[in-house]
Amino acid sequence: AYADGATAQTVVAWGANLYECQDMYFQEHIVPYGAPLVAIDPRRTMTAAYGETVGGVHLQLVPGTDVVLAGAIARLILERGWEDTAFVANTATAADLAQEEAWRRKKWATTFDDYTTYVLGMDAYALDAAARITGVPAAKITKAAELIAKPNDDGTPRKTLITFEKGATWGINYETIGSLGNLALLTGSVGAEGRGITRAGGHQEGYAGGADYPIDAATDTYETNKIPNYIDQHIADGEIKIYHVIGANPLGMTNSAQWARETILAKQAVLPPLQTADTDGVIAHFKERMDRDGLLLFAQDIFPNLTTRTADLVLPAAGWGEMPGHRWNGERRLRLSDRFMDPPGEAKPDWWVIAQVAQRMGFQGYDWADENEIFEAAAGLPSDYDQTALRTQLQDESDNHTSHEAVVVAARQQGKTAHDVMRELGTNGVQLPARLDADGNVVGTPRIHTGGKFDSKSGKAMFLKVGWDTAEAIWDKLKPDTAAGEFWLINGRIEEIWQTMYTDLRKPVVMARWPSNIVEIHPEDAAPLGIASGDSISLASDRVARNADDGFDAGALTAAAYVSDIVPRGVLWTNFAYPVQWMNNVAPRFMHPVNPVTPFKLSRAKITKLGETDLAQRMSFLPRNLVPPAR
Repeated sequence: AYADGATAQTVVAWGANLYECQDMYFQEHIVPYGAPLVAIDPRRTMTAAYGETVGGVHLQLVPGTDVVLAGAIARLILERGWEDTAFVANTATAADLAQEEAWRRKKWATTFDDYTTYVLGMDAYALDAAARITGVPAAKITKAAELIAKPNDDGTPRKTLITFEKGATWGINYETIGSLGNLALLTGSVGAEGRGITRAGGHQEGYAGGADYPIDAATDTYETNKIPNYIDQHIADGEIKIYHVIGANPLGMTNSAQWARETILAKQAVLPPLQTADTDGVIAHFKERMDRDGLLLFAQDIFPNLTTRTADLVLPAAGWGEMPGHRWNGERRLRLSDRFMDPPGEAKPDWWVIAQVAQRMGFQGYDWADENEIFEAAAGLPSDYDQTALRTQLQDESDNHTSHEAVVVAARQQGKTAHDVMRELGTNGVQLPARLDADGNVVGTPRIHTGGKFDSKSGKAMFLKVGWDTAEAIWDKLKPDTAAGEFWLINGRIEEIWQTMYTDLRKPVVMARWPSNIVEIHPEDAAPLGIASGDSISLASDRVARNADDGFDAGALTAAAYVSDIVPRGVLWTNFAYPVQWMNNVAPRFMHPVNPVTPFKLSRAKITKLGETDLAQRMSFLPRNLVPPAR
């Protein structure tokens, strides 16, 4: 719960720039209470600088070495006996683990005792070795371990709130997130006041998928186990005939975007577009292109972007305010955003477009009347449920932590629609899973796992035996060749810029402040290259890593130099989604082999000065990480 910031004794921001990416949470729920903040980030962001003013510490690690840093902190906790003994005593035993059927759990889930042996036996996690690998001084690693786990004077566990975001998830994903989960279990930072582990993302999420991923139909595998398909590669291999993109801009934002863009354009060029308004002629032309192993690109969006401009068919979509819909935030708070105006022109809600396509393809069940009907159907209630029994059951925390069954049950008992109930809940909405009180009113769940029950066969939490022993090979594959002039190129958000700037491009104030993408470069790296703030810079790589060890992709982008010691030497930073100047042109065409997530944060590039510009006269290049002095 966001309220946990008020009672947390330590806040951890791991790969999470709270000030830039979740500023209201940071300013309203973290800063007022002054808990020491441990920031893990290759950049000395404002979040990191703030942490140092409240007794925290900034761990300015070498990009991609999060696994070692987390392992070193865990090792210190274990060596000093700072783990939450009461919590870990209730984690999974060997007998519990034997019940697990999911292949990842069967391979990596482990007991606390085996996890302890694993961590203490990892040479890279010894303090001096970890300091050498991560670049973080041993004293700072030690201070972080103390702030995270050293018990209070009365022997009670320290209340630690762990937040993480794409600096971790878009790194070496499986080992990094597994290591952070292990830290949360080790310190009991789960389901209690002032304690927890949560994402700290820069945008609200849609809360319910239309269906589970059809993993049985996947053809990508890891050690014969099915994993979600890497769609871009399947497009390149000619296995996809229609690429229907909804609310995304993959031609600029997918990994190795320059390669992906060239691949898609070549597939479309197999048979160039037909210049006609005749529907039958267009359909016949589409079929002919597919028969020639070409690709059709359909784009469904609210604003024009690179993908819509390239698409063979554009489906205009309704946006926020033009239809009712739900979102939830970082504390699982579900709210209804109501319609207050009509969509422009022919724009329709996404669900309506999808339903029309599905019906024409012969699928059943896509006959919803409106958004409320979808919302009620998404609750997944059986048609013949026992209302009295379910009402009693819904007073307890649901195993489904995104459940809104209680909203639908309450609506039907009161003779209302579920949207009516959500409107009555107002701006505060309800924290999922929704529950019912004894009077049948909808109430929320501030924290999950408060009863110690987890999503496992035994209901117990499981440690994972994941770490640097497998992550190091991935890091070696992605790291820059510094002798050849390569830098780490990492990325992130700028507070004033939203996502891919699909609305910002129409805002004069934003465009005046950020007329170009930027690349932060340390003064000692800039000086030998003759680079000053405002100069036009090329960031290029002919070593964009691929999944297969069969060569490299190439990509490039331009940006304005922003000379600043916010980044360390050897590291460059740029905004992750500036149109035309797409950082992902050089992002690895590599997916984690176990959990197919791209390490967008671990690119490499060479930097070249293209020339001087007038940007230094048009935009500010002052430091962006200034904070008030310590209180």
